[in-house]
Amino acid sequence: HLSPHLTFDDNSRLIFLSDAHRGVNNRDDFFAPNAGLFSHALTHYYNEKYTFVEVGDGDELWHNRKFSDIRRTYSQLFDLFAQFRQQDRLHLIIGNHDSPKGLFDTYEKDGIPVQHGLRLTYSPTGQKLFAVHGHQADPAGDKDWERHRMQSRYFMKYLLRIGIDQFYHFAEPETDLPETARL
Repeated sequence: HLSPHLTFDDNSRLIFLSDAHRGVNNRDDFFAPNAGLFSHALTHYYNEKYTFVEVGDGDELWHNRKFSDIRRTYSQLFDLFAQFRQQDRLHLIIGNHDSPKGLFDTYEKDGIPVQHGLRLTYSPTGQKLFAVHGHQADPAGDKDWERHRMQSRYFMKYLLRIGIDQFYHFAEPETDLPETARL
């Protein structure tokens, strides 16, 4: 499948973020501590007319079986994604943790197509760039993708839930954000 194309110049406003790992707001949801900060930033980017590119692993489908549970947990964010999409300012790129099937399958999140990459052209010079989630370039990881997901879903997630988290470094939630930046 051919990845979509985006032309940009010095006046373009683009934001690239990856590895949010949105979950269902439980102990193994790496995104939860900073969901308010993310929402605040995304609202700012929307209001300032940025194009938002999520470069993979936006959702944590290794620990969670159903995207619909993540969608329900972070409904305000997905509603904002829909607003970006209505203005053709949203690109979602597949990552190894947010694919419900295999890395090379195509699918949609909440009606929004998820792509394998994004082709970019800097219009003043014609320079071409390609944005893709980094784990897609790991042949060994791709080959063992299902086994890694199973280990994460049935072993690591439960260690995290009972408080064994020395294998992960969690971001501390911001405590001095204005109330509007919290979910």
